[in-house]
Amino acid sequence: MTLSFDEVVELDACCAELLDDDRTDVTARLALDPDADPLEFDLRTPSRWSELPRLAPASPGPRTAVVGVEPLLVVHDAAAAIDFYARAFGGVERARDTLPDGRIVSAVVAIDGFVIQLCDDFPELRSGRPGSPVALGGTPVTLHLTVEGVDRFFARATCAGARVLYGLHDVSALRRHGVVEDPFGHCWSLSSPASP
Repeated sequence: MTLSFDEVVELDACCAELLDDDRTDVTARLALDPDADPLEFDLRTPSRWSELPRLAPASPGPRTAVVGVEPLLVVHDAAAAIDFYARAFGGVERARDTLPDGRIVSAVVAIDGFVIQLCDDFPELRSGRPGSPVALGGTPVTLHLTVEGVDRFFARATCAGARVLYGLHDVSALRRHGVVEDPFGHCWSLSSPASP
């Protein structure tokens, strides 16, 4: 069976209980390009998600300059956050700049057409004060993500480890909304599009 990237992510996030030691074959075939031969992918391998960027094309190309506002999330483990956003929201890493010590200065992740940046915490740039929500005990900022299929996004996020702050509910006959907190302390408001 050949699975798309999103299907592999959902399989990992929501069906982990099926991947126990009693199963002998938990290998998926991952096709990164429809014209390329699929790669074998063992779903039991603990580091499978951190390996995905190495399977992707080596260079995503030059980053297009952005005019406007992009949120920059400070997190206590940017590499793990990139992995989480892939599993929880189908995020796709577009760029990553790292220091020689491995800390991420800036990474760009696209989520359903929405772009965020994230970086590791750099207390040395803040007079020794940490800046991640985990270190600060929370954040007053909530990221609002409007998506088609909000129920699927919400379920995917909670299966990946997001904590429900406000359960998904009907705001109106045609609109649903809920709020989760990711493992890095950032809050995400998920909503279906408002009716026309």
